[in-house]
Amino acid sequence: MLGSFAGDLALTLGAWQGVLISGAMLQHFDRPTLERRVRSGFEYKGRFTPAMRAVPVETISHPHVELLGAARLLFKS
Repeated sequence: MLGSFAGDLALTLGAWQGVLISGAMLQHFDRPTLERRVRSGFEYKGRFTPAMRAVPVETISHPHVELLGAARLLFKS
């Protein structure tokens, strides 16, 4: 479901350069299986499947990714 929803959003918003999926729930899954299943749901878009195969998808499973982003903004010069 996660991959399918991400694919729908990518199509709707035109995110052709790539999609990042993050969240605390991702750390509870085995990474290779998660990436394979997310990718499969992401690409399964009927006539848009060939276009979706070209869109990079990354999963971020760091437990505190939001704090890393905030720290980067804080220390950015």
